[in-house]
Amino acid sequence: MLHPLDAKAVLSIPLGRHCSDDCLIWHSYSKGVFTVKSAYQLAMKISELDMPSSSSSSGPTADWSFVWKCSIPNKIKVFGWKACRNALATLSNLARRRVYVENYCPLCSDQKEDLQHILLYCHFARQVWALSLLPTQTIGAFTGDIEESLAAREAIDLGIKEGWSNIILEGDCQSVINRLIGSTEDFSTIGPVIADIRFMMRQVSHCNVEYIPRQFNSFAHKLARSATHNAEGRNHFPDFIE
Repeated sequence: MLHPLDAKAVLSIPLGRHCSDDCLIWHSYSKGVFTVKSAYQLAMKISELDMPSSSSSSGPTADWSFVWKCSIPNKIKVFGWKACRNALATLSNLARRRVYVENYCPLCSDQKEDLQHILLYCHFARQVWALSLLPTQTIGAFTGDIEESLAAREAIDLGIKEGWSNIILEGDCQSVINRLIGSTEDFSTIGPVIADIRFMMRQVSHCNVEYIPRQFNSFAHKLARSATHNAEGRNHFPDFIE
């Protein structure tokens, strides 16, 4: 049985419309494939979090001076500072200092209680984050790319249903456009959606995919904003169209 938060994360993964074999993807690289460079960068990030803390400041003092001046309780400032320096009295830190402790999270009894687990990955911590009003981002998830790829799939699908044989797909998300133009299999989070779009592109006589910067396609954004406030059919043109 999956934890509700894990189940929600799994269900948020976009699925393709065509059956395909499951495969392993490397979450630390946007293309979903393992590279030595991405593994090295991930290892460096982990090692930075696991570095023993000290009482001296190792970063720009201007950033911390801004934090100290914030109008929030001092205990929150100190907690945040200690968390950023891995100076909290987690069981892993105590064990590193030769203190005899049972180095497992007392809340879930599933993982070692280090800084990342107690603040981010523990089920109880994730429940707290889910109840907060703060925006969160999951590592390896590319929300903008997901939305753009799903929109592109709907656009191609609409064109096919309307019987169009010549389709021009324009988008301002260059990473999605590059994936659609490419010919290699996409192992990223949006890979199944990209595969769907490529399949549908082959169903029409001609389908051209182009990257258009947002500043050069403001008209489309006006139409999109108008559509969110207009319940009439797509054959109705807004007043700003001359």
